Amino acid sequence: MKKTIYFIINDVSIAGGLSRVTLNLYDELKKLSKYNVKIISASISTNEFNDNNQDIINLGLVSPHKLSKFNKLWWYLKFIYKINLFLKDKNPDIVIGIGVLFNLCLSLYISKSYKVYGAEHSYYGNNNKLIIKMRKLLYKRLDKIISLTKVDELKYKQFHNDIVTIPNFTNFYNNINTSTQKNKNLLYLGRFTKIKGVDILIDLMKDFFTKYPDWTLTMRGEGPLKNEIINKITEYQLSENITIQEATNDVEKEYLQSDIYLMTSRSEAFPMVLLEAQTFGLPIVSYDCNTGPSEIINDNKDGFLVPMGNDKLFLNKLELLVNNYELRKKMGQQAVANVKKFYPNNIMKEWEEILDEKIN
Repeated sequence: MKKTIYFIINDVSIAGGLSRVTLNLYDELKKLSKYNVKIISASISTNEFNDNNQDIINLGLVSPHKLSKFNKLWWYLKFIYKINLFLKDKNPDIVIGIGVLFNLCLSLYISKSYKVYGAEHSYYGNNNKLIIKMRKLLYKRLDKIISLTKVDELKYKQFHNDIVTIPNFTNFYNNINTSTQKNKNLLYLGRFTKIKGVDILIDLMKDFFTKYPDWTLTMRGEGPLKNEIINKITEYQLSENITIQEATNDVEKEYLQSDIYLMTSRSEAFPMVLLEAQTFGLPIVSYDCNTGPSEIINDNKDGFLVPMGNDKLFLNKLELLVNNYELRKKMGQQAVANVKKFYPNNIMKEWEEILDEKIN
């Protein structure tokens, strides 16, 4: 008899790591006849998203991303009501929340008829004090916590007995195309937020483009700092070097048209974008923030890990790659080899193990 698995996410239509991870898991699990897999999306805000798939259920809420704090609180209360009403007569075997806020919501109401797992997708410490306290209190009600990194696993073990670490995987494992390393283009894909360090990146680029005006940087994404970043680019007179475009799910084109991926995040969990960059043969220059980059990048082999805040070293490592085509090519080839351990055939074994556990 098939097990019914529900993934619950805020907005599966938004281009970004959460939706890609969820859709990737859905695609891989659907290949296995032993699972009946569905995605419950609290909202679907992107008109271009193909939501004709009957396995993707839209609860019909508005997107929460641009709401005020008060309206967001009201949004989550409505979500709790709607998701409990929806699940009331569905009898799934396992419900899996995607992200800390949804896991907190699910922990407030847990049916004894199904298991509730919380899949974490942000660094453990990347929350305010209230959320951290609520997590310690309410996560005990979850049947299992799925961490992205071993570092965070130790944190969760302080207040929960059933923790498993499963990293993300790349869905571009069938890719045969890699960057030519002759594009003279740097790349950033992600949210325009302080945590992602986009302000740091633009400050670094001010110095970089003074020396390398024939190079460019492509930035794709959305977020609260986007207008601030656009204004900084204008202030620094970098409009001819830096292109900002909206987020896209067609990321393959961006990687193939770039040579080096840059990450200046102040905090990460397990950044899927780095796996994608490696799949397409891009060496990476990244700050070595709390968790994430160090579990993906092999320093001095397929990229460079730079201590947080060392802007001078970051630029030095970037210049090494910019000035040496052969080094870019060699590191890109190493990246392609390294990312194979994050292919679905390896990672999905770990998911099957927890999904196949006997349900009491």
